Amino acid sequence: MIQTPLRTMTMGDFFRCTLPLISEHPQQEYTYSFGGTSFLVTYRGALCAITAQHVLDNVHADLQRLRVLSGPGGDEFLPLKGISTSNTLESHADIAIIEIDQMQLSQDTWNKLYPVNLDELNRTNRFIKDTSTLCLRGYPMCLSEIDYSRSVMKFCGYYTESRYKGFSTAKHCHELDFVDLSNVDSINGMSGSPVLHVIKTGSRSLLYDFAGMLIMGTKESCIGHFIDSSVIYAALDYLMFNQQIDGAAYRRP
Repeated sequence: MIQTPLRTMTMGDFFRCTLPLISEHPQQEYTYSFGGTSFLVTYRGALCAITAQHVLDNVHADLQRLRVLSGPGGDEFLPLKGISTSNTLESHADIAIIEIDQMQLSQDTWNKLYPVNLDELNRTNRFIKDTSTLCLRGYPMCLSEIDYSRSVMKFCGYYTESRYKGFSTAKHCHELDFVDLSNVDSINGMSGSPVLHVIKTGSRSLLYDFAGMLIMGTKESCIGHFIDSSVIYAALDYLMFNQQIDGAAYRRP
């Protein structure tokens, strides 16, 4: 069983907060390489993209090379202020927190962004039961394309459902069983995807709790592992306490 915040997200929040990550290597034959998935959040005034640390490690992305798109169809990169990984986080989990420089964002760019406000997700615990429905959205590499001849990047978001399986052998993690992955050749690139707990109500409507972030999985096994949301909150709190990310007032124009 997993504990998640009490207040719920909407499906619109879920779909719009996920963003693709790429890495820029100007000296190489292919300038850009696709990294994986991130999701955009605000927390205590900071604006951040959250992903798995190994996503950045795999494409050798540091603050100078990492690029976060303003959206899946966007051609604009968000200005970055800093990156904190497990080397600087107290939890030592597979988490990377990328702070966006709000002062460098234009009004037009702000209008394209839909971060989830984690301050509004109550920390009162709710339990996810075995076989509860979980949903994910990310950017698998098999559905993404970079056309160098036309300088066009195409990213296709992918939504899938799963069932909660139980505790994982990976630190701070839980397991899930994917229901159907027949529409993709591989789920490489889905690491960093937010995971939501689907809550069915008596009125036939659905509510969604933020459950965590996917860090690994394969199509062949139909099993994924995700970090508990409480660890992500703890990582953000640690960075705030140590003033490694900006906790000033939220500066959306």
